[in-house]
Amino acid sequence: MLAAALRVARADLLARKGQTALTALAIFAASAALVVTLALRAGIDDPFADAQRATRGADVGIARGELTEDQIATLTNRPDVTASDTRPAAFATTPLARGPVELRVEGLPAPNAHVDVPHVTDGRRPAAGNEVLLERSFARETGLKPGDSIRLDAREGGQDQTLRVAGLAVTTEQATFPRWDPALAWAPDATVKALGTGTRLAVRLKDPDAAAAYIAEAQNELRGVSITDWHDVRDTITDQTNTNTIIIGVNTLLALIAAGFTVATVISGRVLAQRREIGLLKAIGLTPKGVVATLVGEYLLVALAAGLLTVGNVFVGTMEGCARILKIGVETAGEASAYCRDVVEAHRQERRALPGFGHPIHKPDDPRPPRLFEVAAEAGCEGRYIALLKQLSAELDRRAGRHLTINATGAIAALLLEIGLPAESLRGIAVVSRAGGLIGHLLEERATHSGRAIWELVDEAIAYEDPDG
Repeated sequence: MLAAALRVARADLLARKGQTALTALAIFAASAALVVTLALRAGIDDPFADAQRATRGADVGIARGELTEDQIATLTNRPDVTASDTRPAAFATTPLARGPVELRVEGLPAPNAHVDVPHVTDGRRPAAGNEVLLERSFARETGLKPGDSIRLDAREGGQDQTLRVAGLAVTTEQATFPRWDPALAWAPDATVKALGTGTRLAVRLKDPDAAAAYIAEAQNELRGVSITDWHDVRDTITDQTNTNTIIIGVNTLLALIAAGFTVATVISGRVLAQRREIGLLKAIGLTPKGVVATLVGEYLLVALAAGLLTVGNVFVGTMEGCARILKIGVETAGEASAYCRDVVEAHRQERRALPGFGHPIHKPDDPRPPRLFEVAAEAGCEGRYIALLKQLSAELDRRAGRHLTINATGAIAALLLEIGLPAESLRGIAVVSRAGGLIGHLLEERATHSGRAIWELVDEAIAYEDPDG
């Protein structure tokens, strides 16, 4: 009976390719929109973290009319400072169609500078004294682009400049314009010094979370300075991302509703169009549940494929990411405690989440890893990978100053490494488990007991004909 139902479903899918494609498209659109929203929520700090890595962003920025060499030495020759960069800075006003805009122009750092190197996204770096690099959000807000000319009216004592826009760049010196004012640009040192006198000092700290303590000491040393904390920049960017998340969430809800209507319309139309086929299924002995299984079953593979197409790095890739860290630690690294410190420190410096740790719901502890480790111990396969994962967890807690649970993907990564699976295969294992979850959801949808209504619809629509006349 099951084989007969599957043959009918397969033939029906092949006969109605257009409706099948429409249903798959609706399911895929809704699933993709949902995953995009969840990914954005899970990686809410990613825009800042990516820009911070690309620009070697500073943890603290200090701006003042002028800093003496002694003052710079006091602020940088400290054990908690790992890198610094000093450059000239000046303020100017640029007259634009929208009105005058205040602009801070800084000396353009060398490409290999250790701190705050603007990352060019459009055009190129300035190559001549009459060229300027604009912060991207300012350029987009005002309509400026590479090749345009921009006039800079200097403050008293400086010389006005007319410069050509060489390119646009992103930075974490400040958040986006106009939420952060003044606007920002970079030019060769000689051009900046002609505009006016000033200094900006960028500092990277051994512990980025200690920025507040560093700033307090800097304010005691100096007066009349403007200081930027990387936390403030990140929080502003996060607020903007939250707003975008809400907008995408609303669009996701609309997509889900539209997909639901599409699927419901297609299925109801199919039911009306398949009355004779349903009558045939009844004739071969299918119960109401069997009829539902046949009608819904033909969508199973389509829905499963659409769901798996949305699998990516955020919800599945963490298993592989954690496995790679553990594999390197066990097979190639030296002393385990030093390796754990290096891994945690690297992720903190880059402001990236450590794969395999943390959970938005299971706090303070995910209940699944302890049970998985118990099963591993009972099976005699609790070894170096699980031990390293636990040691990494302890170091992460120590460094973060709070507890972050080992999550299920981290525990599964360690277990699969213990039984000899290569780290590169774990994404595939995660996809298999995700497929099982998708099938579970589809089976759950079958439990809505619509079979009786479909059965009665067929009884009412198709009259019984006695074969003997």
